Amino acid sequence: MPLTKTTIVIDPAGLARLRGPLLPLARMVHFFLATGAAKSAAAVLAELPERIETVHAVYEEPARLLAPYLPLLDELTRGQKAAAVVVAEDGTPLDAATARTALLWQRLLEDELEKINSLLCAPCDCTLCCTGPGPEMAQDFFFIPLQDEECRLFALPRLDTPASRRCDDLEALPALLNTLPEAMAPVLLRWRQGWLLSLPRGSGCPQLRAGRCLCYEERPRVCRRPQIFPYLLEAQTGEGTGASGRYRLRHGLRAVSDCPYVAALRDDIATYAAACELTLYFGPNKG
Repeated sequence: MPLTKTTIVIDPAGLARLRGPLLPLARMVHFFLATGAAKSAAAVLAELPERIETVHAVYEEPARLLAPYLPLLDELTRGQKAAAVVVAEDGTPLDAATARTALLWQRLLEDELEKINSLLCAPCDCTLCCTGPGPEMAQDFFFIPLQDEECRLFALPRLDTPASRRCDDLEALPALLNTLPEAMAPVLLRWRQGWLLSLPRGSGCPQLRAGRCLCYEERPRVCRRPQIFPYLLEAQTGEGTGASGRYRLRHGLRAVSDCPYVAALRDDIATYAAACELTLYFGPNKG
């Protein structure tokens, strides 16, 4: 997909955050707590040096960087039951401590990458993830997964049929939608796993005006981590880490290569993934 019409401006603050992933620091805190070297996350932060240098990054004032995540880090010491079932890639259930830690790391990554994506996306004047496929693309539709409560953001017709409710394969949905005239405009589509905002070829999100999102502060969860997002855990039921459900451990990071800033920052994203000990999955979302 050509990107020549999009001006690529890299936000310095977003790039700085991308180059200083917090998960390696959080794992240091976890190590000190797990070995009994400290009783609380706050105690660990109080003892951190002013500068920490790793193979992949240099951190100035690491305690300050981690301070916003202190409530999350405190959960490492509580020993409570994991909020969801987490299984290994072969389907074997993980022990409670490993599952709980994986869920916490996923939350940290989601929060950090939401901030990074927001900073990097804004200056690019790009609406790639807010529009349906363009004329040069092979797809007929672009789908945005929604939580049930997020449907209220979109004043659109709802398409809810027995056939759509049975479908659990996104790649099978276009064949169904191409037989329905009402699907030729943006709709809220019910499928087996919940709701989707369906954007047909040439259309756009109804909340998009003059290149800006009108519901930005309330935007759906998927829109908060659009182009670089954690794949440490894969939801097996439902959406969103922290809700009761089942997750599979994947140890991954996904980056959508047709996004202009992702394409420009491929090496930095690869370094971020390496620092977090995640496998990078780099590829297009549209094409």
